[in-house]
Amino acid sequence: MFKHIQNIGNWIRSAQGFWILAGSLVTSVFLYLYSLYEKLGWLEKTTLIFAIICLITLTILFIIELKEILFSKKEAIPLLDVFKKAHKYGWNFDIDGGHQILDFVAALKHYGFRGEIIFEGRLNEYNSEELLRTNLLREIPREHWGKYEIDWINTCKFNKDNNSHEFIDDNFFFTTYRIADVRNENFNDACGFNDVHVKGINRKWMKKALKKFQGNYLEQATRRDEVRKTLEILQRKQEEEEEDN
Repeated sequence: MFKHIQNIGNWIRSAQGFWILAGSLVTSVFLYLYSLYEKLGWLEKTTLIFAIICLITLTILFIIELKEILFSKKEAIPLLDVFKKAHKYGWNFDIDGGHQILDFVAALKHYGFRGEIIFEGRLNEYNSEELLRTNLLREIPREHWGKYEIDWINTCKFNKDNNSHEFIDDNFFFTTYRIADVRNENFNDACGFNDVHVKGINRKWMKKALKKFQGNYLEQATRRDEVRKTLEILQRKQEEEEEDN
């Protein structure tokens, strides 16, 4: 019995089952409202038409939202696609955009570590790019984000003339790296995964990440600058007092 219920649930979650149920629901509601329409006066008919238009609009929005909830975690998508679509949700990755790309990377790491989004990648276990590209995608453990960063710099082409950049059209160069190894110039061990993919990204996640992380880097940088200036003032004051004594 449980197996049959599970099969029905899987069918509903499939694209075919989803659209069949959604279409059946909309058709049933439309036929019911049409039967009422024939019995009403002109004022009631006008009111009903307006209500139907509102209902159709709300139904479309609900279907889009429900579809994202049901299918957003089913298949991992290239991280390149996520970065390219981010501007549609209010992110500004231009160089003069207040370093929002760093805020976005921080959001990805934060929710990846919490397990709310799941990353996949090709393990960096060969010295040959050709072999690495044939490696199977595997799930990146949540704990990975405690030590590793997302390398987005090597995916960009910078234009010095207009102070802008664009992404290279190859997701393979979205990698993870360990800061400690880079600082020690141990580049062979720095890279963890290549060709990073992610699943669980939808409009709801984008809005949540935007609200929580957008502008954080610039705000923290401003605070660091204020602290630095304050320390400099205190140091000068201390030096002046020592000279007076």
